Amino acid sequence: MNDLSASYDVTQKSGSSFLYSFVFLPKQKQDAITAVYAFCRAVDDIVDEPGSAEEKQRALDAWRGHLDLAYGAGLPEDPLARALMPWIARFGLPRHAFDAIIDGCEMDISKNRYATFEELDTYIYRVASAVGLLCIEIFEYEDPKIRDYAVALGKALQLTNILRDVGKDYHEVGRIYVPADEMARFGVTESDIAGGNLNGAMVNLLKFQAERARGYYAQAAALLSGPERRNMAAAAIMGDVYHDLLIEIENRHFDVFNGEIKPPKLRRVMTALRAWARSFLG
Repeated sequence: MNDLSASYDVTQKSGSSFLYSFVFLPKQKQDAITAVYAFCRAVDDIVDEPGSAEEKQRALDAWRGHLDLAYGAGLPEDPLARALMPWIARFGLPRHAFDAIIDGCEMDISKNRYATFEELDTYIYRVASAVGLLCIEIFEYEDPKIRDYAVALGKALQLTNILRDVGKDYHEVGRIYVPADEMARFGVTESDIAGGNLNGAMVNLLKFQAERARGYYAQAAALLSGPERRNMAAAAIMGDVYHDLLIEIENRHFDVFNGEIKPPKLRRVMTALRAWARSFLG
């Protein structure tokens, strides 16, 4: 298996909704996005899979070493890191964005609660907005506002993920990303999350989180105009697919504790096609 094939293997096994946006890209950009996504998946898996905090930290440190080589004159041992090298050169992928993603993963090693949204916002920027800042370099753009678009859209997507996974994150990895001060304000306790207590207070709390996500979707949409719509078509597809996921959560009355929440495949495909058409046809 060559380096790029290893990246495609990781991506295809993930089953992520991001895959719906990849297929509309030219082959070269598709390869580049796949290499970036495989990196993101690899470092995220490090902190979510079994192992001690020390082992996880060493694995993330190893990735920093791989990036040192990829950005220097060396050759990383990891095929996923080697797969990034042509695209780092071709698209000028910023090193700081890769480092930010690793910084965010490090937070998952040492931190499993967030006191305020300001704390959470730092995490979200690192694990989501930084990914967007890499993606837009591959999509290519001229308007500098697209960097703000990437940051806002990344936050919208991650907040949607957090909302969908409230129960799963607690039971599988012991984390609560919903800010503690907001839980207190709405009268929701950790025991409520542990027990999947979908009472009025919980629904109001989750509605508040959904409205925050909607705000970032709207902010991103307002920053996208003119010729950049075509350049950012893949990002718009990601945004629409995840916005539809947010709608599905709302349609289920915010029951994020019982069963997987995922719109039907045909609906996701149609959402992606509509986003593509809007980007290219107006």
